[in-house]
Amino acid sequence: MISFAGEAFDAEDGTLSPSAFSWQVVFHHDTHTHPFLSSLNNVMKGSFTIPIEGEVSANVWYRLYLTVTDSGGLTYTSYRDIYPQKVV
Repeated sequence: MISFAGEAFDAEDGTLSPSAFSWQVVFHHDTHTHPFLSSLNNVMKGSFTIPIEGEVSANVWYRLYLTVTDSGGLTYTSYRDIYPQKVV
């Protein structure tokens, strides 16, 4: 299970509430991507499970995006890459 959490502060708004947060997870496979987890909105933390079956290619990983939007509509996006532990 992968747990995630974020926080954001804006000069005008102060600490942003969960309604400012949107998360997305994209599955990367070789040179292309697949949707994995659609937008999770209005949460500052959560978790998801990476499947233990399915794609067997050695070149796979996940990218977790967080986009935060302030009251003026300005956004900031950051991401973290997640590389599965592989076993045979």
